Amino acid sequence: MPITDKAANRSRAAGIAYLIFQPLTLNALSIPATAFIIRQLGPLGYGQWAVAYSLVATVGFLTNLGLRTLFVRSAAQDPARLPELLGEQIGLRLILGAGAVLLCLSACVALRYPLVIVDCALLSCGSMMVYVVATCFMDALQSLDRIREFSTAGFIAGILVTVVTVAVAARGGGPVALSAAYLTSPVVNLLALWRVVRRHIGPIHIRWRVARFKALMSESRTLIWQGCLGAIQDRSEQLVLPKLAGVTAFGYYAAGALPSDRLGVIPDGLETAFYPGIARAAASSKDGALKQTRNLLAVSLVTCVPIALLGFFLAKPMAVILFRTHWQPCATVIRITIWSLPLIGLSKSMRCGLNAVHAHDAGARAAAWATVTGGCIAIMLMAVFGITGAAVGMVVRTALAVLFLSAPFHRNFAGTLRQLPLVRIAICSGVMAAVLHLATRSTLPALEALLAAGVVSTLAYVASLLLLRIVEIPALLDLMRPASAE
Repeated sequence: MPITDKAANRSRAAGIAYLIFQPLTLNALSIPATAFIIRQLGPLGYGQWAVAYSLVATVGFLTNLGLRTLFVRSAAQDPARLPELLGEQIGLRLILGAGAVLLCLSACVALRYPLVIVDCALLSCGSMMVYVVATCFMDALQSLDRIREFSTAGFIAGILVTVVTVAVAARGGGPVALSAAYLTSPVVNLLALWRVVRRHIGPIHIRWRVARFKALMSESRTLIWQGCLGAIQDRSEQLVLPKLAGVTAFGYYAAGALPSDRLGVIPDGLETAFYPGIARAAASSKDGALKQTRNLLAVSLVTCVPIALLGFFLAKPMAVILFRTHWQPCATVIRITIWSLPLIGLSKSMRCGLNAVHAHDAGARAAAWATVTGGCIAIMLMAVFGITGAAVGMVVRTALAVLFLSAPFHRNFAGTLRQLPLVRIAICSGVMAAVLHLATRSTLPALEALLAAGVVSTLAYVASLLLLRIVEIPALLDLMRPASAE
């Protein structure tokens, strides 16, 4: 039976649910697990592991360099070439991964880290190399809209590694044993994905084609520079802020930025679910790509704005939970940084559309200018206002990304932003804000107030969406039916 638009929409909605709720569940489970591991290893042991992990994370972006975006687009538009494209991606990314490993180990030697950190770095590099191949499989499945399968594999691997790392820490394992335990996740993920990929694509052969590797790197050169600038910005701000504001203040900032950081899986999940469909539509009809991109923008706003409102109004209860005393700095950071979430949703949606219609160079250049400008402004705000300035800087960076992307987006998707139901979304948000304002004045204890305010205001927001027909009841019910109903 042919797949209809309704069936495709239901499949996408299911994929979004998997991409969002599974990572959020893992994040929730990781908090007590991490706290237990820190207590077991102690400050020195955990610090040694964290230094090695940070080094590997710093060079990790070198294993991708914009290749994933172009690979998913090519595979979605030409599925018949997927086995060939996948083999090329594995070969090229393994070479890039080997370069990242050499750079990481060279940094360990240059910085004269003790042997325990070097051992941790070696094991973490092993995890990174396994993950390189796993991400190739994930991208292949994403191009086929097999989102549930690769997200479930990651969820199972995440649960398993949480159990294994806690068990290792409970038995007195040190930082090296912990690094070895973290190999569990990429290895299990890779094996699960390998079975799924073989079922849908067939035998997998790594292809070593130097000429194709050069062509792929040349095609993604603007994405490479933009990714490098983003990585430099993130690392430089993490180094600068503790020096300017002090380590204690940085602790408040890091805790306050956690909600916006962890909730970033929402715009990421939306982009991942929509991107293959937009790319396929762009190959045959620009109008189809425009319609799907507009839908992605609308869904991002409808989803991220209420979460930002919840974070803003419930910042105090969340900060009190994190810090029983002196919670005010943390609450301030939460109230500010949470507004980066809808802006990230907009910028990712715009980049997604531009990438799908082969305008990735223009999108990457705009994002690079936003990164440089926003980074300079953020550092100036840090120097003057400390952690409050850093929080404002985070929002400024994301706002600049939307602003700089607007020009290339308008050239390729003229009129799309004007067609969004911005006024109606603002009205629904106002209703939710009013309910939250009343709910947060409750005399209930912090946790009970948090739950009550969240539930009541969310129900008010959903009711407003239905009344103003931003979301229609028949469409909502249709999404809840299984795809086999068609």
